[in-house]
Amino acid sequence: ASSAAFPFAASEQLVEVLMGLGHAHYAIGNMELALKAYQDAANLLRQSQQIGHENATQHIVRVLQIMGNLSMEMADTEAADGFFAEAAKLSGQPVRSAAHRFPSHAAAA
Repeated sequence: ASSAAFPFAASEQLVEVLMGLGHAHYAIGNMELALKAYQDAANLLRQSQQIGHENATQHIVRVLQIMGNLSMEMADTEAADGFFAEAAKLSGQPVRSAAHRFPSHAAAA
């Protein structure tokens, strides 16, 4: 089945599962797998944004901020800057580098 034919209610549940998986991986210190789960959730949200789901953008911003915070914890400021910049662009906020951010992963969740 194509992603456009995929019912949003089902994809919304899948996003919740992926976010939970990301949180679980994070809780046990599996940072790379946590980041992968969050990336998968963001990609699914982008698909729902393309088909016009009204709240998709704010959810994408939230996931990108989580990914940025996680990247900071992994000492990957370049990736963090990319996630924060994309989140800022989508939300209409000014872009700041990761060097100016200090929130923890849990605070963004």
